[in-house]
Amino acid sequence: MKSILSKIITQGFPELLKEDGSINHNALARLTGIPQPTITRLLNDQIKDPSSNTIDQLATALEVNPAQLRGYITLPPSINSIRESAEPYAARVLFGLTLEQAAGYAKALRKLTNAHLDKIHVKADAPYSASSFFIRAPDKANEPEIHLADIIVIDPEASAKPGDFVLAQTKEDGLVLRRFAKKSPRIYALEAANKHFPTYEITNDSAQQSIIGTLVELRRMIST
Repeated sequence: MKSILSKIITQGFPELLKEDGSINHNALARLTGIPQPTITRLLNDQIKDPSSNTIDQLATALEVNPAQLRGYITLPPSINSIRESAEPYAARVLFGLTLEQAAGYAKALRKLTNAHLDKIHVKADAPYSASSFFIRAPDKANEPEIHLADIIVIDPEASAKPGDFVLAQTKEDGLVLRRFAKKSPRIYALEAANKHFPTYEITNDSAQQSIIGTLVELRRMIST
């Protein structure tokens, strides 16, 4: 269990690793909802036969088959992060926020601090502002362009233009990720690509207050 879990995290979830390459137990606990002491016991091989509920929580958070964690399915040879651009890039370190944290802190965040434990090295094609952060796509509202759990880099300092994806605060459903569209000189829409999810309208006056930040990079983990 320990070696399989470590390999899945190392290959597919570098944001859960510390600078020395070891697994960040607190970050994994937050991602999975499993108490940190239980995570530590799992990674120290002190739990030989995890419960089905624990396995299911891990599998859901790490986007793998529960049987894979039990050792019944062979791991793919590697998991790679892909980018649409082939331009030269520079390594950046961004911090991961939950949707709730993004709603509360995104506009006030002005510099990176060690208080955020979730990190990911992002190969960036643009000079993001110091207040940039990442989230994982929370739903399937923007499929097929954005998949559930894709890594979304949000820059609160980037101006949103029609056609951009934005993270925005709505009265109806709180924070949502939508495409920003202009419907008239005073009315904008936050459009969902998936027709089963709602589209919202905001006024020109409220757009600045509603939009938390603009999507500046999308990263997707795929098996090869």
